[in-house]
Amino acid sequence: RIPEQIMRVSYELVKKNGVVVMEHDISQGKSLKEYAMSIGFSYADVRNDLTGRPRYLFALKNVK
Repeated sequence: RIPEQIMRVSYELVKKNGVVVMEHDISQGKSLKEYAMSIGFSYADVRNDLTGRPRYLFALKNVK
């Protein structure tokens, strides 16, 4: 629940064409990506850390 709260607040704070990069547990990537898209981010992708584990979300707020 905490990562979702962070994403929701981040969406409100980030400006048009801004990005949010957030580290998360390896088990949270898929659901966090889906949540980011559901609240309005136009692009979200889970990316790997230097050890190859899915550890952070990159999300773009592209408002037309």
